[in-house]
Amino acid sequence: MMSLDELYEQNFKTSRQQSLSEVQLNQLHIEKLLEINTDNIPPVVNKINLYADHMINGRWMYNGDTIRVSKDGLLIDGQNRLLAAKKAKVNLTCDLLVGLDEAVFNTIDQGRVRQKGHLVARDIKNISVADAKTVTTSVTRIINYTENLSQTVTAGKDGRFASKLTADKVIEFIHRNSEILDQLEIVKKEFSNRCSISRAIILYLYHLGCRFDEEYTYKYLKKMVLGIGLKEGETLHFFHQILNDIKAKNLRWTTSEKEKTFIKVWSKIAVKGLFAINSKSKIKCTKDEDYVQFIKPSDESLIQMYNS
Repeated sequence: MMSLDELYEQNFKTSRQQSLSEVQLNQLHIEKLLEINTDNIPPVVNKINLYADHMINGRWMYNGDTIRVSKDGLLIDGQNRLLAAKKAKVNLTCDLLVGLDEAVFNTIDQGRVRQKGHLVARDIKNISVADAKTVTTSVTRIINYTENLSQTVTAGKDGRFASKLTADKVIEFIHRNSEILDQLEIVKKEFSNRCSISRAIILYLYHLGCRFDEEYTYKYLKKMVLGIGLKEGETLHFFHQILNDIKAKNLRWTTSEKEKTFIKVWSKIAVKGLFAINSKSKIKCTKDEDYVQFIKPSDESLIQMYNS
C-alpha cells in the first residue's frame, strides 16, 4: 500500500488498484491531480462555483466521495471538486482510488452512464457541451433516418424500433462526417433562436439536405423555418405562420411529426417547385403515414429555388 505522498511523487500512476480513505489533499496534491486531468468531460462552472462557496463558508463536509485515477495516471472522476478546492484555496478531504481501468469512466456518477453529449464533447476538441449535445441529438436522428428506424423511443411503424445509439457510434459518425461541425456553425449563425424548431432538428435536416444540394437546402430552410423571401400568397408562408405563431400547439404535433412534415414539404417542393403546395390541407404528417424520405430536387426545382 502506497502513501499519499508516494502516489504524488509518481503522479498518482500505479498499475495496482488501491484505495485510501479520508485523505487530505493539499494544494500541491490538487495541482498534480489537475495536471493529469487531460481527457475528461468539460467542467461544470456553476457546480464548481457552488462547491467553492460551500468550502469557503464551512458548509463542505467529508461524505466518502472518491477521487478516481486510472492506472495510466489520468484523472477520471473528481475534477469539479478539485477545481472548486483550488478556487477556494482549501484542502480537500476525500477518499482516493487509484489504479482503475480507464473504461470505468463511462459508468461513473452513481452507476449512471454519462450523457452522450458530455462524452462527445470530451472526444471532439474545441466544442462546448451545449454544441456537443446539439450535434449528438442531430446525429442520432440522422442515423435513425438513414437506417429507416423510428425517431421515437417506442416501437415504430411496421416493427421499426428506435436504436439505442452509443456515444462511440455518434463520435465515429462525426469523425467520418466532419462537415457536420461546419454545418452546426451555419445553423447557429443563420437560425439561432428565431424559430420554434430546435437547433438540433434544423441541423438534422440541413445535413441530410446537403447530401443532395447545399444551396437548395440552405434556401429551403431559410424559407421554411424563417419565412425569408416569401410573400402572402406564396407556398410556405402559411407553414411558417403555423410553426412560429401557432407553434403547432393547436395541432398537437409531436416532434417526430414536425420533422416528418418538413421532409414531406421538401419532397413536394423538390418534385414540383416552390409553388407545389397551395393550401394547408394534407401537409401535416400523421402518425399513421408511411415513413417519409428526402428526395433529390429536380433540375427545374433547383433552378426555381436558386432564382427565388
